[in-house]
Order: sequence, then C-alpha cells, then structure tokens
Amino acid sequence: MTRNLHLDVQNSPVGVDALSRTHPCHEKQPGRSIVMTTYDPLGGPQSVGEAIYPLCLMEEANFIYLHDLVQGKRSFSPENSEIDRVTEMTGFGRDSVEYLLASLSILYIHVSKLLKRGMIYNDAVLKTVEDIISDVDWGEELKDKLEARLSMMLAPTKNHHDFIKIERLKAGFQDHAIAFSSIVELRPKYSDDEDDKLAIEGYLPSIQFRITTDSEDGRYLIFQLSEDALKELKKSVDRLSKKIEVLKTSESLYQRIIEV
Repeated sequence: MTRNLHLDVQNSPVGVDALSRTHPCHEKQPGRSIVMTTYDPLGGPQSVGEAIYPLCLMEEANFIYLHDLVQGKRSFSPENSEIDRVTEMTGFGRDSVEYLLASLSILYIHVSKLLKRGMIYNDAVLKTVEDIISDVDWGEELKDKLEARLSMMLAPTKNHHDFIKIERLKAGFQDHAIAFSSIVELRPKYSDDEDDKLAIEGYLPSIQFRITTDSEDGRYLIFQLSEDALKELKKSVDRLSKKIEVLKTSESLYQRIIEV
C-alpha cells in the first residue's frame, strides 16, 4: 500500500475560514506528546491526515449527523445547504468541512480498491488509518477513534457506489465550463482630426464574454459579442433549458432521470 496519502489541494478552493482548532504537525516528535498546530489561514490541508482530523474532534451527535447525511443519494457531496448546516453545528469553518468530505470520498475509493484486491474490510480500514498517521504521532486514543469512525463512514453502500458512477458520467472526457464573466464597455468614435480638433462623436457598446474551464492549465475562451449576438446567445440558452425540462417531464423518461 502506498504510504502517505495526499489530497490534491492544487485545484481545491482555498478560503480564510479554515479550521481554527489545533491539528497534528507534519513531523513525529519521538518521546513527546502530540504537537499541534493550526492551519495557515490562506492554505488548505497538505495531507489526508490533516483534512480528516476534524472527524476526530466532532462531538458524537455531530458525527452521527454527518454519518447519516453522507448515506444519502449524494454520498460525500451533499447539497450546499447541508454543508452549511454541518459548518454551523461543528464550528469548523466551511472550507474545513469541504476538505473533510473530499478526503472521505478519496478514502472511500481507496478502501474500495483494497476490498477488490481481496482484503477484509476491517483490515483495509486499519491499514488506511496506519497510512494516514504514519508521519504524525496521533496517540492511541485518537488512532482508535479515527479507526472506529472511518469504519462507519467508509462502509460500502449502494448510494456511494452509484454516486461515484454518476460523477464519472458527469465528468466525461472534455473540459467543463465552470465560470462565466463579461465586460461591457463603450468604445469612442473620434472625429477626423484634419484641423487638429479631435473630438468624440459617439460611443459604440461592446461586449466581451469569458468562459473558464476546469482544465489543468486553466484554459479559457474569450470572445466578443454584438447586441444581436447576445440576444441569440440568450435564445440558445433559454432553448437548452426548455429541452432539459422536456426531458425531465417526459412520461416515458420520468422514472429514469437521475437528479444530482
């Protein structure tokens, strides 16, 4: 099993409301009790261990709430309102809750791979916990607590399995458009300056539109629109919305449409 599981935080959202509670440091301190540190306010967790640590800090009632929440159809990607609810209940900060959910998803896939290789579930969880804490002295009490809670969280379920498949279908093979922005400006038309009397005769409205994708190199597309083209774009988007609505309300497909 590969040592030192790490979160891919390169493309993760980074906020300033990161967990304010203490976390294990990165290096073992032989002969000492666990040394704790806080997250950098402008940085996220550097490992799965740091991201998963709030799971050990949760009060039992909050842990049970989170456990029951991720058993739903959306698995480890609950609705924003539910994430806000967990944030409010735990006081960890929204970024920390999102990192925790992301790390649980990563660990679920990791444990699932171990199970496919023939490893017993309890052994897979134990080996994963040992991997997570390999660089930090968490102590036996926290280790046992993490193992017990991950054993509950990572148990294979149909909802988890189905959601992973749905996410793969959503991802596809192409870059996703994830953000849209625009600039509206007025471009002045100047008079001819035959007599050195340059003047503005009027302004022409201009629209620039940018589509940002989730590609690794941050690829984006910028193009210019006239007012007529903007109207056509709006028509096209409205028509797309109607097509989706027709699919969702079709009697022959109604029972088969997957809502995510």
